[in-house]
This record gives sequence, C-alpha cells and structure tokens, in this order.
Amino acid sequence: MPHDNNLILEDVQFANLKQTAESRSKLVHTFGALAELGHEVASRSNFQDTIRTSLHLILGSLGIMRGGVARYSRFEHEFNMLAVRGLGDSFPLSLELCHEDERQFLINGLAPIEIGHAAVLPFFQVYMRTFEATRLELFLPLVVRDETVGAILLGEKATGEPYSSYDKEIICAMGRHIGSAIAQRTLMVVSLCAHPPHYC
Repeated sequence: MPHDNNLILEDVQFANLKQTAESRSKLVHTFGALAELGHEVASRSNFQDTIRTSLHLILGSLGIMRGGVARYSRFEHEFNMLAVRGLGDSFPLSLELCHEDERQFLINGLAPIEIGHAAVLPFFQVYMRTFEATRLELFLPLVVRDETVGAILLGEKATGEPYSSYDKEIICAMGRHIGSAIAQRTLMVVSLCAHPPHYC
C-alpha cells in the first residue's frame, strides 16, 4: 500500500512538472512575440495589427475568453478601444473618465483592478452594467512614466478559475510591453504632427 501511494505521488509530481513546462513554453513564446512589438509599432500601417495581436497573445496564453485594449486620450479624457475580442457589438468604443478616475488610475499604477470590487470609482459605477453584461473581471491601467496611456480589460478564464497572483504578474508584464508600445506610438504621432516631413 505505501508503494502505491508513492507511485500516485510520483504521478502527481510528474503531471505538475509537465504542466509547468507547458506553461513556461507558452510564456516564452508569448514574451518572444511581445519583444518584437517595439519594431512593429514604429510602422504606421502595423500599429492596429500589433495591438490586436498583442491582445490575442494575452488571451491565448492565459486561456481568457474575452477582452480589449484601449488607448487613453488625455485631451478627450476617455479610453478609446483599439482592439476587442468577444465583447459584442454593443460594447462602447469610448469610455469616459472623470478627474477622480484619472487620479486613481495613476495612483494604482500598473496593477490589475478586480472590476467586481471597484464600484467606489465613478468609472466603474458608470460602466458596471456593461462590464457585468460582458463578464469582464480585470481592468489593468497602462501607466508608463507616470502617465496613463491606456488600459487592458479582461474577461473570465476558460477554466472558470479566478485569476491567480501568478496570472496577474504575467498580465502586468505583458501590459508593460503594450503600454510602452502605445506610448511610443503616441510619441511618434505627436512628433510627426509637430515636425511634418519635408519632401523635395
């Protein structure tokens, strides 16, 4: 009987090791793809595709059912959706913010906010019905160099399990790449508007 228990324990340990190796392999692939974002973002024609691909990488690597990536417009005080998947046609393309929302997102920094526990902020009070209807669970403000540049909205995992602290670390790491890509793109557009190219 003790021998059988040892075999079961070895099988469980082997299964855990195999699952960990598969997870790491997926993450290596995901981060490798994200590392290429910087170059692609510099191309005006590739930006939309890059953001869409980034969203699919996040959703696919963690088995998330639905989500979206938005860019923040500090002039309009709103998030504008750049890419969405599985949120439906009625999901708003722009999400307005008030001054308090902007302040709280900066204070929060690049850390996931559980939507179900965030009803104190006006932003979540206004959009809670929409977020509940589309079963969104996490909201990640994209903060780069003390400036909000966008957000990632994520739905439930396919397994139905809650997000682990490990999942949230991965989302934050990916969010840093996407936030940097959006910030770089914004900087490039501002630079082009300030100094339009001269042609002979």
